[in-house]
Amino acid sequence: MAFKAAIGVIALALLSPFLYDRGQVSFLFWKNAPHRLAKVNTFASHEVRFSDRIRSCEDALMVESEGVAIIGCDPGRERWNTVMVSITYRHLFIYLFGSCYGCAHISDINRFCVALSLTIIPKGVFLPGPIESGKLYIFNYKDASLSDDEALKQLEFVDFKFQNDFHTLGMAYDEPTSTLFVASHRHDYPAIEMFKLDLEAYTATHLHSVQHALIHGPNSIVLINDHEFYVTNDHHFLVKDHPILNKLETNLGLPGGSVVHVDISPTLKDPEAPVQAAIVARLAFANGIELLNDTTAVVASSAKAAVYFFSVNKPESNTEPSGLPRFTRLSKVRVPFAPDNLSVSKDGGLMIAGHPHVPSLGKFTKTRHICNSPEELAKADARMQETCKTVSAPSWAARWTEAGGLENLYSDVEYPSSATAVRDSDRKMGIISGLYAKGIFLWKE
Repeated sequence: MAFKAAIGVIALALLSPFLYDRGQVSFLFWKNAPHRLAKVNTFASHEVRFSDRIRSCEDALMVESEGVAIIGCDPGRERWNTVMVSITYRHLFIYLFGSCYGCAHISDINRFCVALSLTIIPKGVFLPGPIESGKLYIFNYKDASLSDDEALKQLEFVDFKFQNDFHTLGMAYDEPTSTLFVASHRHDYPAIEMFKLDLEAYTATHLHSVQHALIHGPNSIVLINDHEFYVTNDHHFLVKDHPILNKLETNLGLPGGSVVHVDISPTLKDPEAPVQAAIVARLAFANGIELLNDTTAVVASSAKAAVYFFSVNKPESNTEPSGLPRFTRLSKVRVPFAPDNLSVSKDGGLMIAGHPHVPSLGKFTKTRHICNSPEELAKADARMQETCKTVSAPSWAARWTEAGGLENLYSDVEYPSSATAVRDSDRKMGIISGLYAKGIFLWKE
């Protein structure tokens, strides 16, 4: 008996860090439910623009020298999303210990136990029917006198044979060469699509599709130079290929996500030459990535509700691959939401946007193909039509600086499913784009 008790104590000790970590994340889901969400608004003014023209714009980036933003939107995400997670309530305590002792008779604690038992169940979105393709837009934000039609222009694709199967996620822009890199989850195999942009003619000429076995679930991109970049894969096991393993990877917070260093210089010289790629870091549900400077990278972990800081160093040993950087974890900053994409403003501030209540995001996600389709909505029953009027997915945006730490800028349900926040520090304004939102959220400080 004593031996069994000792084994139980050891097992509990080993499980405690895991339970504490998952408990903290699950508590956020309980705390940030739409009716409990602590609303924050530090902006002088804000508005939602272009809600009648664009939707499901996961990523946006600012070209501050031109006063324009590049926005990637994919309405097809309503039917084809290889990343999205939905939420189910499962009694984790019951699963592990047989009961939630002491909770059933105390309503508030019981609700907390239910919240703590939340598990993220990756299902993706794979609905039948025609799937609309993604699009790229240029938004002129520097000239407030422009009408909506003048301010927002869609880019015309040139020589892009995959434009009917273009599903945008993260983007990065090399301004000296006017080259845009876009992660796209094509049906055949994901790719990083490269385009030459003409911001005056509003054209995007396709240059190359970067594919590699290690870029199997590309999410976010940050450039090192015009031929090297880092890209995150959110999971090791993709939900469309390995739903059970993907579920375990996510639920347990396993570090299956990866950061991949990619060098396309051989391919640029010879189209037949292979792309060079290598994994430089792993973490749970790797999402947004940015470089604070030449030696510091930041990666968002949606599963851990945290952003991780890494030092980036060149190899010291001749046995390591030539030129391959080495990531060493420095620290992490917890945030009160599941962080999605990251950006860095000119003044060095790290912008973080994400999802404070993933259960609401899951419910919001699975209704978009009905709520955004007049034909489907007309056929829906009264309950679904009411859901389309009332359901939302809270948004959260924050800013981190080394001097000031984490500053919460905005949290509310007015604009749903925030995925990216970008800021023009000179013009004192910014943009939030929403994973499943209509339009973009424009703020002034």
